[in-house]
Amino acid sequence: MKPYNELTLRGKARRLRVLAWNALKHYELDIRKLRLISNDQNGIFRIDTSDGQKYILRVAMPDAGHSLAEIQSEKMWLNHLKTLTGINAPQPIKAKNGAWIVTETAHGVPQPRHCSIFTWVPGVDLGERRTPENWRAFGELSALMHEAARDFTPSADFSIPVYDTIFMFAEDNVLFNPENRHAYKDGEADLIRQALERIEREISDIHQTQSDKIRVTHGDLHHWNVRIARGKVSPIDFEDIMWAHPIQDIGVSLYYNRLDDNYDALLTAFKAGYESVTPWIESYPRQLEVHILARRLHLLNFIFAATEFDISQFPKFLPAVMQRIAWVQEHVWDKI
Repeated sequence: MKPYNELTLRGKARRLRVLAWNALKHYELDIRKLRLISNDQNGIFRIDTSDGQKYILRVAMPDAGHSLAEIQSEKMWLNHLKTLTGINAPQPIKAKNGAWIVTETAHGVPQPRHCSIFTWVPGVDLGERRTPENWRAFGELSALMHEAARDFTPSADFSIPVYDTIFMFAEDNVLFNPENRHAYKDGEADLIRQALERIEREISDIHQTQSDKIRVTHGDLHHWNVRIARGKVSPIDFEDIMWAHPIQDIGVSLYYNRLDDNYDALLTAFKAGYESVTPWIESYPRQLEVHILARRLHLLNFIFAATEFDISQFPKFLPAVMQRIAWVQEHVWDKI
């Protein structure tokens, strides 16, 4: 049998589908149809049942950086959110034995996989509806989730990462490894190192001096993890929840729009929506730009570290990193 890692995405999906069916045996669901949605990282399947209901089955990658305790904590957080109004988050479905997570295997699939089922969230990706009106709703949703964390009292076994460093998932910093030096022009590595040091100091400072504002955050609430249906926005994909300051969470949310032509209008709308719920989160002008840059540097490290990627596949990414470092230096750090 051909090794799993040598298969195409389609080949991997065929084997993962068998594992998905093995996992579904643990649930009281009358399955009519199982369809793969994505296999880029986790295996994501849509479930259609005979009574017309739809669900999402997530087959977690074994090396995706999320422990069983962290996946369990995700379910605790979603269980908390279901008690609140205004946040239509997916809900975990329990297996026959009452567990939120089942672990299954399949022939030809390396390592056991942790599997979870969630209620279906209708709509389309918010990224397909990039308007100021929708970004106002996006900002309101972000604020509601930050406020929801105020009333959450985690149990002793609640375990999630802490965003107290750019590399919050405990991954190695490979930006300056010898094998990556070829990617930089003269002086670029030094500028990135200086930016990293400046951002790390900022992150350390807010976690030390504003510890009362550190709370459970989504961690990956960008416009592809928000669904919109009939004007109602709903968050999905809570796999990366983490302890963080709200500005760090919003830095992730708005990173993906930062280079849009209408970014200023989207930011204004997002901020208005956020402030309709709770005060804005910046301690000094354009502080958010620092945390947007943090996300960009985190993703740069991810590209360098990933075995399935090469920086040459993203020719515009590193130039954009350098451009944003220069912009933040001129418009933020030089003004403080």
